[in-house]
Amino acid sequence: MFTGIAQTLAVLAQQRAALPSLSRIASLTGLSLARLRRHFHDWSGVEIDLLLNACEVIGDAEGLIGEARLFAAAHALQLRGQDRLRQCVVDVYLQTDDEARWHGLLHWGCSRSPFGDCVVAWTEIGLCHLEFFGHAQDPLRTLRERWGSVSLVRDDAVAVRKATAVFEGKGLALHLIGSAFQLEVWRALVARDSGETVTYGELASAVSRPTAARAVGTAVGSNRIGWLVPCHHVTRADGGLGGFHWGVDRKRAMLVWESVRPS
Repeated sequence: MFTGIAQTLAVLAQQRAALPSLSRIASLTGLSLARLRRHFHDWSGVEIDLLLNACEVIGDAEGLIGEARLFAAAHALQLRGQDRLRQCVVDVYLQTDDEARWHGLLHWGCSRSPFGDCVVAWTEIGLCHLEFFGHAQDPLRTLRERWGSVSLVRDDAVAVRKATAVFEGKGLALHLIGSAFQLEVWRALVARDSGETVTYGELASAVSRPTAARAVGTAVGSNRIGWLVPCHHVTRADGGLGGFHWGVDRKRAMLVWESVRPS
């Protein structure tokens, strides 16, 4: 389902003039109109017509097009609440890489999510990994690339419960592990209001490194706790989405979903 949603939002973001009809959008994404409506409602909790109408009103009123029109429309709806994501994180435990050479087990598993399949891992302290992957990718290899030779124990049932808690906004503890600089950047992201986007330069200033926007960008790109450490909130100074480890289509979908999803 997520693939069709991502394609639909990409079509809306690419329009430089008048928006196509909903029937045309469905055709461009390879879905029937009924399926598009059903999938979008199941994914977001609202009717796609609501978002499309908001795009048209915002576009006419503010002269916006493309990506800017889509995000302004989603933000204008603002049904989900500014601080919903931040409230989901109830505790953050910080640990540098050098301190984290533990010999215990890392529990992990796979689950579906609003943004495609994900692999989740956790320690006895909290959630330490949430990464999205495609059908051609091996989630275990994804974990190994981040965690090396640490002992892994798979438990998909617990992973599904944890992923469900994440995307239902229930309280979770995070176990952030990285370099001192990465931890500083990630903590600053977690502390921000969940309805806000921030540029790389603004985030650099927030961690008292105003000339280190490039280094901040690298730290953002190194984050492996998707959604809860909201690297999808970081955008370019010109308003463009910029890069994203799990793909720009997924980043766009995250920004729209957190605005339109009802509380």
